[in-house]
Amino acid sequence: MSYKEFPIAIGTVSGTALSAFAVLPVENIVTSAILAVIGAIISFLMSCLLNLFLKPRLKKFKKKKDRK
Repeated sequence: MSYKEFPIAIGTVSGTALSAFAVLPVENIVTSAILAVIGAIISFLMSCLLNLFLKPRLKKFKKKKDRK
């Protein structure tokens, strides 16, 4: 995309987004935002738990593999 086309692309994307927000009820937007936040928190916590439980096991596996 060239420099001259950038403002046109931004205008198109923002116009599409604003027209979608005008059609959607506010409750749906708020519900989607809350569910997105909850999903991000759960995903982060699960990755932390998996790191906590799997890192020691993976270190043992790597040590055994390096000996061969």
